[in-house]
Amino acid sequence: MTFDLSHITPVPASWFAPTVEYEGHGKAIFANPKGTIEGPAKVRFDEFGESSVELEIKTYNSEGQLHFGLFELVSGAKPVVEEKSVSMGFGGLENKCTELIVTTPQGAFTASGNIIFSLRQYKPFKDEGKLDLYPLHSQFDANSSAYAEYWVMPIFNLVSDFIGRHPTLDHHPLRIFPTPVVPPNLTGNDALYAKIKANEKNRLIIFEFDGQLAFIEKLEDFEERKRKLLSGRERTMVTAVMVGKVGAHPTELTYVKRWPPFEFLSVLGLATGVEVDAPWIEFRDAEGALVRRTHIRTGQPPYSWGRAAIREDIHGSTGHLLIKYQSSPERGKPHLLTAMNYAVKAGLNGLTLEDTFDFLCRGLESVCDAYGLKKQNLLRRLDETNAAKVSDVLKHAAEEIRLVANSTKPYDHRQGTVLEQIAARTQTTPTGIDRSFGLAVVDLLKQLDLPDTEVADRIYASNPSYYRESWVRKLNVYRADAVHQGYFDFQNETDINQAFRVTRHLQDILIRVILKMLRYEGKYQPSTITLTAAESVDWVKPNTPARLLGYS
Repeated sequence: MTFDLSHITPVPASWFAPTVEYEGHGKAIFANPKGTIEGPAKVRFDEFGESSVELEIKTYNSEGQLHFGLFELVSGAKPVVEEKSVSMGFGGLENKCTELIVTTPQGAFTASGNIIFSLRQYKPFKDEGKLDLYPLHSQFDANSSAYAEYWVMPIFNLVSDFIGRHPTLDHHPLRIFPTPVVPPNLTGNDALYAKIKANEKNRLIIFEFDGQLAFIEKLEDFEERKRKLLSGRERTMVTAVMVGKVGAHPTELTYVKRWPPFEFLSVLGLATGVEVDAPWIEFRDAEGALVRRTHIRTGQPPYSWGRAAIREDIHGSTGHLLIKYQSSPERGKPHLLTAMNYAVKAGLNGLTLEDTFDFLCRGLESVCDAYGLKKQNLLRRLDETNAAKVSDVLKHAAEEIRLVANSTKPYDHRQGTVLEQIAARTQTTPTGIDRSFGLAVVDLLKQLDLPDTEVADRIYASNPSYYRESWVRKLNVYRADAVHQGYFDFQNETDINQAFRVTRHLQDILIRVILKMLRYEGKYQPSTITLTAAESVDWVKPNTPARLLGYS
C-alpha cells in the first residue's frame, strides 16, 4: 500500500447546524392601539425542538396618546378620560401582536398572525422589560438574490439504517459527508482500498421527489444522538436531514405549510415505527448557501421505541415506500395520513393494550369511513331465501305490535304513539343500517383482497370452547370496551391472551391496509411474526396457518 488513505478520508461538511440563532434589531407591531415596540432581539430554535424569541424593550410608540405608557400599549385596555382624571383597568395582555421583524446582518426574520407574547422583567415607572414572543409560523430570508434550488428538512427522531448509494449524489452540495474523489491513476489494491475508504460514510436513504433524486442522510454524530434517544437521555433530537429539488414548487410560507415533504414524515414514521417530525424546512441555492428558512410548529414528539414496518438493513425499501406514496391516488388525503399516524402510535412502547386497540380502531375507521364502509345494510348480506324469511317474521311482529298500539291509543295516546314507533322500527332497524366495526373491517379486507377474515374464522370455528365468540364479534366487543369503557374486563388469563392476539393481528392488518393503499411492492416486517421476516403485502393467503397471524 503506497497511497496515503488520509487524503481521501470523508470529512463532514459544515453547511448544516441543528441549532439556529438570529440576533439583531427587533420590532413588534401591535394592532389596537396601533403601535410598535423595538429593541435588541434574540431568536433561537434548537435541536431538541425548543424555541425562544426575546425582545429587549428599548423604545415604543403608538399612533395615539398613551396615558399609561408601555403597559397601556400591550394591555390593549381603554383609558377612561374624565374632567380631572384618567383611569384604566389593569387586566391581561390583550393587545394583539400581529407582526415581528428581526433584522440581522445576515437577513430578516419575520412572523405574522396572532403572535402570543408575555411581558417579563417589567419596570412600571421606567417602562422597561422584555417581550417573550411565541409565533406559530416564522421565516428567515437571507440577504441573497439567489434562486432556491434545493429544500432541506431536518428530521426529529429518525433512527434507521442508511445503506443506499448513487454516484449522482456522491458530490451533492448538501451532503453531510461528501464522497472524496479517488485519484484516477491508482491501480490494484491502492485503487480498491481507496474506493472503500472514500465511501465509508457514503450511506443514504434514496428516493425520488418530482422525478428528481432526493435523499436522507444521517448527521455527523448520528450514533451518539441515537444512543441518547434510545437511553432516554434526550426526548427529541434532530438525527438526519432530508434533501430534494425545489423544482416548480413555491417557497412562500403560505404554500410551504402544505408541502409534500411534511407528509413524508408520516411515511417515515410508518417505516421506522417512531413518531418523527421536523423543526423547519430550508431552501438553499445551487451551491448550498441558505436562501430561506421556514419554521412551522407541527409537533415535538418524544422518542419512543415502536414497531418498524420496514427495517432498512433487511428490507432496504424506505425510499421505495416514499416513492409509492407520491404516486398513490390516496396521497395527501386525511384518512391515509391519519391511518399512518395511528399505526405508528399503536406500535409505541409502553402503551396499555386498551390504548393500542383504541389507536388501531381509529386508524382503520378513518379508512373505512373514506371507503364508505362504516355502515352496513344487514338485509343485503343475506341470500334471497333467508332475506325473505326474515322480512316475513319482522312484518308479522310489526303487525302484532300495531294491534297493541291501536288498542292502547284511545286511553293512553302517548303510549300508543311509542308503540307505533316500535312497530315501524321492528321492520326497518334489525335489517337496516348497522354500525359494526367488525363488519367494516371485514368489508375493508374483502375490498383490498386481504383474506385475513377466512383465516381468523377458521381458527375460531375450530376451537369454539376456547374462543366462544366469532372473530367479528370479538372486534366489536374490544372496540366498545377500549373506546367507550376505557378498559378490557378480563376475567382470566385466557381473556388476556385472546385480546393480545386479536390486537397484534389487527395491528398487522392496519399496516398492510396502508401498504396496499400505497401499492407498495417491497417487503415488510409483519407485526404477528416475532422473528425477523421479509414478507410481501399479500403474504397472507386463505390457507395461511393461523399461528402466523398470532393465534394458537
